[in-house]
Amino acid sequence: MKRNYELVVVLSPELTSTQVKQAESSITQLVKDNSGTVVSVESWGKKRLAYKIKKHEEGSYLLFTLEMEAQKAGDFDKAVKMAADVIRHMLLVLPEQKSAKKAEK
Repeated sequence: MKRNYELVVVLSPELTSTQVKQAESSITQLVKDNSGTVVSVESWGKKRLAYKIKKHEEGSYLLFTLEMEAQKAGDFDKAVKMAADVIRHMLLVLPEQKSAKKAEK
């Protein structure tokens, strides 16, 4: 059963804009490798973190809206966690109402 997800990724602040784009495309490829599709990607830019993570005080944020098989989500989550430039991430299941609104935009 396909479900809709939101993935927020915090990347190392030391990455250039080109490297952030490369990280974005590698995460998009991970989604495709796990039989999913990327509905949208938003770059929130570099922001200050509430607390230090892996000795970083800032991070570059990306928001992905995804559609993926529920069985593949666990493997995808582990793969994102292992990505070198990701310092923190969160994968959330979207309620059906919210995902329908996002798809309309």
